[in-house]
Amino acid sequence: MGRKVFLAAVCFCLRWVSALASAAAEAENNFAGIESKFSLRTPAEPNEDVCYLIPGQVNSLAQCNFNHTSKTFVVIHGWTVTGMYESWVPKLVDALYKREPDSNVIVVDWLIRAQQHYPVSAAYTKLVGKDVATFIDWMEEEFNYPLNNVHLLGYSLGAHAAGIAGSLTKKKVNRITGLDPAGPTFEYADAVTRLSPDDADFVDVLHTYTRGSPDRSIGIQKPVGHIDIYPNGGGFQPGCNFGEALRLIAEKGLADMDQLVKCSHERSIHLFIDSLLYEEKPSMAYRCNTKEAFEKGLCLSCRKNRCNNLGYKVNRVRTKRNTKMYLKTRAQMPYKGRSYLLITEQDWYLCSAVFLGECVLQVTILLLWCLLVGRSEVYLQFGIKCKLKCRLRRPVPSYSRYGGGRSNTKREVFCNKLLSSKIKIYSVAWSLGTTGLSMFFQYFFIQMIFFSYYEENNQQSSA
Repeated sequence: MGRKVFLAAVCFCLRWVSALASAAAEAENNFAGIESKFSLRTPAEPNEDVCYLIPGQVNSLAQCNFNHTSKTFVVIHGWTVTGMYESWVPKLVDALYKREPDSNVIVVDWLIRAQQHYPVSAAYTKLVGKDVATFIDWMEEEFNYPLNNVHLLGYSLGAHAAGIAGSLTKKKVNRITGLDPAGPTFEYADAVTRLSPDDADFVDVLHTYTRGSPDRSIGIQKPVGHIDIYPNGGGFQPGCNFGEALRLIAEKGLADMDQLVKCSHERSIHLFIDSLLYEEKPSMAYRCNTKEAFEKGLCLSCRKNRCNNLGYKVNRVRTKRNTKMYLKTRAQMPYKGRSYLLITEQDWYLCSAVFLGECVLQVTILLLWCLLVGRSEVYLQFGIKCKLKCRLRRPVPSYSRYGGGRSNTKREVFCNKLLSSKIKIYSVAWSLGTTGLSMFFQYFFIQMIFFSYYEENNQQSSA
């Protein structure tokens, strides 16, 4: 009897050990195919891969001092020509730690796959996304790490890898930020193979290089998040123009040509870094159907969630369809700008940032006129154009023709009447152009402004 019990116990132990070995082997097989590396950067050395988190090896988290109670940022780089990290990586890591000192900032290293021909690297985003998803699921299952603390940040091809990772995790991550997701091979791709709003609880996207036809645009043109922001219309960014490129080539030679080509593409990263470092100067984007409508000043409203912060402190607004937003920025940090947008009732655009002298002259004249006529406020926002809004500080005179009385509700009507019927602005402009070896500049122009003010009912007003 005793022998039978002993043999049964031995068999049970062997089965238990065999099950453990089988589970360990299965887990090892699950992590065996992971080629991406997960470097936990530190605030002291944001540019160094000091310690790697290895999926399946629990002790690696303790060795790297992973904080189980704080936020985790997972940074995924894009396609690379050199096979090395680009200069923006440590800048973003440093900015994240400055904003969230107790967080974990993990940089995903897929440099070997990212250095292939672009179509090959684009195809590898599926494998990179799978690696990241496996890593996140392991963290959640092994340590019960809450995925509402996980924020994926992907640049270019890395944005789509982040989206694929979010779609493959067993539970949704909190947020994915797409930094100018790559366009070629993804513009017409199915949602499951690229970044999409379904990949996280909240997906926000910055589009900074969406020029050209959709299939040739470096950055994806279509909206792929809950909120898609197009700084400066998503085209060439300030400071990235061709003239600046020629100047840098003349100064530094052709060694930095790749930096010049991707200047606008990479601006998405620096705009996000700007939102981390300049918390008190958030850039505001406005919801608009098209960039042309935004440039005409038709969308400068914050009613019903029509405006939102760019970058880290974006307000999480989820709608049934993608929300496209636009804004103007400066050429360097801090990127928050104030546009001079000057619009009368006839939508005359009288001011351009290119012609600063003319802008100053016209703004000064019209500002003085508006203050003298209606004691009104002029809202100046820095950027390409200027918008002039006449809003009376004090009750208007009692003109029965304009609604009369001292009612504040008629102020805007009265001011618009003044703009449309009492002011005549005559403008004569001419410009000189100069020619360079490689580009043309229109650099000088003179504009003379004559305006006359008259009152149709002088006797009534004096009364």
